[in-house]
Amino acid sequence: MPNKNLVILVGHLGADPEMKYSSGGTAICNFSLATSWGKKKDDGTWDNFTDWHKVVCFKNVAEKVGEKAQKGHAVMVTGTIRYESWDDDQGVKKYMTKIIGNQVDILAAGFTESPTGAKEPPSKDDPAKDKPKTTKEAQAATEAEEPEDDLPF
Repeated sequence: MPNKNLVILVGHLGADPEMKYSSGGTAICNFSLATSWGKKKDDGTWDNFTDWHKVVCFKNVAEKVGEKAQKGHAVMVTGTIRYESWDDDQGVKKYMTKIIGNQVDILAAGFTESPTGAKEPPSKDDPAKDKPKTTKEAQAATEAEEPEDDLPF
């Protein structure tokens, strides 16, 4: 049976993505992703937990995330798990787990709390342009983009 290193995470960005470029000009985007899960206790109540994931993406994916995503946005990351280790200055072995994001879909804009406590949408140049489309709007946009052909199927 072939092996496959595949991870799919759906969560919220914990901070604005950090963009940088390699010396060769490759775009690199790092961000933290929070995923939550719960465990039912014996008394019927739930314990809720949050896991934090370090995500890094490159090239076009990095550019997209760096331009469009920000703290609080819900995203789905599809990629691979990468384990890294190194020795620190004192010779102690350190470990880090990263998710290499091969595809990042922005699912919804998050909301931030204003100083007055009111919920406000994130401030970008034009928040409406990145507003997720409803299923019907997305289908209509897809149909409008597809050229008509004379194929019988």
